[in-house]
Amino acid sequence: MSSALTAPNADAAEILHHVYHGSGVTRAELTRALEVRAGVVAAALDAFKDAGLIHFDDLRYYPSLNDDTDATARREYARLSGARSCRTCGCTDQWACEGGCDWIDEDLCSTCDPSVVSMLNRASCVGAEDGVSVWTELNDGGDVRLMIQNSTGRQAAILTSAEAVEIATNLLMYARAAERDGELL
Repeated sequence: MSSALTAPNADAAEILHHVYHGSGVTRAELTRALEVRAGVVAAALDAFKDAGLIHFDDLRYYPSLNDDTDATARREYARLSGARSCRTCGCTDQWACEGGCDWIDEDLCSTCDPSVVSMLNRASCVGAEDGVSVWTELNDGGDVRLMIQNSTGRQAAILTSAEAVEIATNLLMYARAAERDGELL
């Protein structure tokens, strides 16, 4: 879904970035804000519209409403600007992942790191057949709220990240031992 614009094209990259980070912009606003000739703005907007990256409502340009367009637009921005980008999501230093990210490799951001368990929902719940439920929630300080409920009641605790890692490590160790012995926990 790449546009017909040739890279590098810093003006076109900034036009795309501006459309995606504004609340609807006109050609005139882009021309003034970016100090780019009107013809350059028009050509870039037409190419982005043809590529399905943006849409126009008879006055203003907006990001496309198609699925996964943000990642495609980030990749197009990286291609046009020549910026370093993530091989998975296409983010750059100028157009980071939602919520922010860091570089963990030359072409991989922390959001896309496969070795890190994603906590986007920051909460999870596991239920067992015997009516026991375990809820975990990661709070902003990095602590883990743990709540266990069974037929006799509910107990809760706040664990530091180190305590949560220790408990998870022990649980994995017990699960591996039970697997080895052919038993279920």
